[in-house]
Amino acid sequence: MCLERLLWLFVECFDGSISKVVCGLKNGLRSLEKNNSIELVF
Repeated sequence: MCLERLLWLFVECFDGSISKVVCGLKNGLRSLEKNNSIELVF
């Protein structure tokens, strides 16, 4: 039971960090797009 709980926590943290990284990349690309007039489609 403890192992399952740890695994679930790890997966939740991992998913959270992945979404944070993706959000960060998208925001970074948007700011680049504004600064350099690069057209990026998401």
